[in-house]
Amino acid sequence: MKIGFPVILAVACATTALPAAADNGFSAEFLLGSADQEFTASDSVDSIKLSDNSTSYGVRGVYQFNDYFGVELGYQESGEGKESFVDEFDATIGTEFETRQINVGVKGTLPLQGGFSLVGRLGLSSWDFDADLTDSDFPGVVAELSDSGSDLYYGVGGQYRFSDKLYMGLEYTMLNVDLGLGDVFDDPTDPVRAEHDVNSIMLSVGWTF
Repeated sequence: MKIGFPVILAVACATTALPAAADNGFSAEFLLGSADQEFTASDSVDSIKLSDNSTSYGVRGVYQFNDYFGVELGYQESGEGKESFVDEFDATIGTEFETRQINVGVKGTLPLQGGFSLVGRLGLSSWDFDADLTDSDFPGVVAELSDSGSDLYYGVGGQYRFSDKLYMGLEYTMLNVDLGLGDVFDDPTDPVRAEHDVNSIMLSVGWTF
């Protein structure tokens, strides 16, 4: 599923245009963690599945309307994954792939006792995907794959507030994108179906202004 970037831009503008509230509802968050990236592609004859874990990091701004509901705008680098496989000609095919995301969404918070909270996230992710393919039988990069689009992301996690200003969280977020690689493997009689999953475990540190 792909959602037009103008929708994301409109939501982002609405989010950033919110006035400052007297209850100090704005927060800035820094994120660091690990992204499990999985790339799959198939046609009528064959299929491949490549996966790798990479270091992921990002920044996020949050406006909290009350104890239960907020909106967020963030940027995340999912890092570079590397994987290789042997094709039918006994050549080693190497791949390097990476994903970047601009996320706009809502944040739901369920306060618990002792400063702990449960957190849920849902929104739109404007993503960019790039991959380079190498072949042991040929020097250099033999193919460059690139695509971009917009899809839903969602996540769950927990949060602990040390004070009115400082808090820390741990979250698991998921993003699944359908890649359009028809222009690369240009064969209308046997189109390639490809998708890329990015599942991230992130530690966040936030400061409320």
